[in-house]
Amino acid sequence: MIIKVCGMRDEENIRKVEQLGGVDWMGFIFYRKSLRYTGGKLAYIPEKVKRVGILWMRISILFLHWLIITACRFCNCTEMNLLHIAMR
Repeated sequence: MIIKVCGMRDEENIRKVEQLGGVDWMGFIFYRKSLRYTGGKLAYIPEKVKRVGILWMRISILFLHWLIITACRFCNCTEMNLLHIAMR
């Protein structure tokens, strides 16, 4: 089983969850209207777990390639292991 904790944004919480052990993934919201929005840059990047960048977008399949390129720039995907794009 893979355990993912999503909506992480506060440095102290990120560190505490990372130290718990047993958590495989952490999710970071890059959708500006979300209450859990990271602000675009994380104060602390966890190293002991995989990182998931999460975006919500209203797009068509035709724009998916463009979205992936743009999203990688927007949420600094070099610090993420996975980009989750939720289409509305």
